[in-house]
Amino acid sequence: MKSYLFSLTITLLFFSVFLNAQNIVYKEATVSRPAEFWKPITLLNGTNTQNGVSFYMTKAECNSTNIKLLKLINENPYAVIFSYQLTASDPIVNVMVPASVSIEGSCNPSDENASKLILLSKENKIKTEEKTKENKEFLLSHISVSRFQ
Repeated sequence: MKSYLFSLTITLLFFSVFLNAQNIVYKEATVSRPAEFWKPITLLNGTNTQNGVSFYMTKAECNSTNIKLLKLINENPYAVIFSYQLTASDPIVNVMVPASVSIEGSCNPSDENASKLILLSKENKIKTEEKTKENKEFLLSHISVSRFQ
C-alpha cells in the first residue's frame, strides 16, 4: 500500500511539473500562431535580439497571398521604435512597441503597428538565389531599435 501511494505521488508530481513546463514554453504563443510556428530571426549580431527586443518570423497565407509575419517582444521597461527597410527603394518602416509587450503581424491586424509587421512576398518577380541573399542582407543591416522619446 505504501509503495502504491508513493508511486501515485511521484506520478502526480511528474505530471504537474510537465504541465507547468508546457505553460512556460507557450507563454509567448497565441491561439492563431502557436509557439512552434514562430522562428527566431538571426540578426547580424548572431542572435535574435537587439537592444532588448527579440525578433521572430513565420510564413502564412492570407487571402491566397503568401506573406511573412513578424513578431516583436520588447523586454525593456520603456517603449521602443523598431525600424526596418526591405530594399533601398522602399521607405523606412517604423513600429512603436510599448514597454514589456509582444506584438505580432496577423492576416487581420488590429492596429496600425501590427499592420506594419506583415511582409508581402514578391513571388511575381523572378529572383535568383544571389538576389534573395542580397535582399536579406540589406534588410538585416537596416534593422534598428531605439528608445521611444
